[in-house]
Amino acid sequence: MMTEIDSITLSEPLLWLNRDKQKRVATSMKRALNGAPHINQAAITAGLSIVLGTSDTWITRTEFELVQQHSFSTHTEFTLVIDSQSFQVTWDHTQGAAVTGTDLFEKFGGNEDLTDATFRFLTL
Repeated sequence: MMTEIDSITLSEPLLWLNRDKQKRVATSMKRALNGAPHINQAAITAGLSIVLGTSDTWITRTEFELVQQHSFSTHTEFTLVIDSQSFQVTWDHTQGAAVTGTDLFEKFGGNEDLTDATFRFLTL
């Protein structure tokens, strides 16, 4: 298993934190004058959220900063590979920072070694 974010191959695989938690069908319902429901449903094929993270494990601070810089500078589509599955994605900045982390060991001056990370993407 591996995780590749554009041209960045991480040394440890990330977990797909929301693989089975996302809404994949859009639904709207209106009532007819007689009260009967009129339901429209369609599969959501793009704009799906992919959240990857370490989930109480860690990546190196160096790799975290590399991915964080990528999220700051890449505003176009790129390829994300998770466990041999390939997706065309963009960074998801719609809910705040696309890349967030918490350092395992806090040291003065930010010289931490390991980071618990979360990365947010949107499929295209």
